[in-house]
Amino acid sequence: MEATAAADSSGGDSYRSHLAGEGEKHTVWRHGAPPSYDAVNALFEAERTQEWPAGSLEEVVQNAIKTWEMELSHKARLSDFKSVSPGKFRLSVNGGRPRTGEETLAMGSYNALLDGPLLPSAGAYDASAETFQSSHDLFRAAFPRGFAWEVLKVYSGPPVIAFKFRHWGHKEGPYKGHAATGDKVEFHGVAVLKVDEQLRAEDVEVYYDPGELLGGLLKGPKVASSEEDSGEVVALAERLTEAAAVSETDNGKKLKKPKPWKHTQAITPAQLRQMRDEFWDTAPHYGGQKEIWDALRAAADSDLALAQTIVDSAGIIVSNSDMTLCYDERGAKYELPKYVLSEPTNLIRDG
Repeated sequence: MEATAAADSSGGDSYRSHLAGEGEKHTVWRHGAPPSYDAVNALFEAERTQEWPAGSLEEVVQNAIKTWEMELSHKARLSDFKSVSPGKFRLSVNGGRPRTGEETLAMGSYNALLDGPLLPSAGAYDASAETFQSSHDLFRAAFPRGFAWEVLKVYSGPPVIAFKFRHWGHKEGPYKGHAATGDKVEFHGVAVLKVDEQLRAEDVEVYYDPGELLGGLLKGPKVASSEEDSGEVVALAERLTEAAAVSETDNGKKLKKPKPWKHTQAITPAQLRQMRDEFWDTAPHYGGQKEIWDALRAAADSDLALAQTIVDSAGIIVSNSDMTLCYDERGAKYELPKYVLSEPTNLIRDG
């Protein structure tokens, strides 16, 4: 979350902890490595309305929420979260049904915050039509410098912390067919955060007006639908072209044995199995078709000849011959970490 991040876990970030250090050695990051918040930190420092004293309750709460948001957006497994109480975490928005940590992790923070019955009909946002990845891509495109967040006031201290917050960014990119405006888009809200003795979140209630956020995003001039559709077609065409470039024969490159690789530290076969199981369990939430993920898992567990048969039968286009990058026939991308495809050279053998 955010505050005075411990030196051994901040990774150099002034506001977030649990990004690096001993406690993150086994963390599975969604994009393979810890994120950088340099751009949004610069925006935050330039435009915040409050600068809380070091060690103050306001700073502790602010940094705690930032750390929680970082973990939710970038850690692939709930078991790697340090900012929430395992098995107890619940998130509810505007009085809606509380969601468990697993549910929130699967759908993503944007979908959790914008899952309302009125928004789809207004053409503003449809959480049921967005994946974790597509929702983050949508807001990253709209806010290239990031979506900054600050605590405005804390009304009560732990174990039940009530506070007011502000969330803002500059719409320097498109949003659902509405052109960039460069305008600041912001909204305010209040939240009630119940924490345990270690200040880990157990229950979070958020209250805000989605219209305050989405109204600013929808202000830009509407791009003609033909242009919008054309843009989507061009993007898809580029992905398909890239895939086609490696699939001039059959379904792309022929599979080859992965090159030797070394994990960041020596691990046991049991740890490797756990890493693999957790990746395959969460992989479908990243996007793509479940049946393709299932086929890739089967291929990863097979010898080269059988793996080749599996990917060919499933219509999978192999971009990297070691299967770390593949596409389906619709152009969706599938990225596999090395540890699901082969063993590291520093695997600890029994005996």
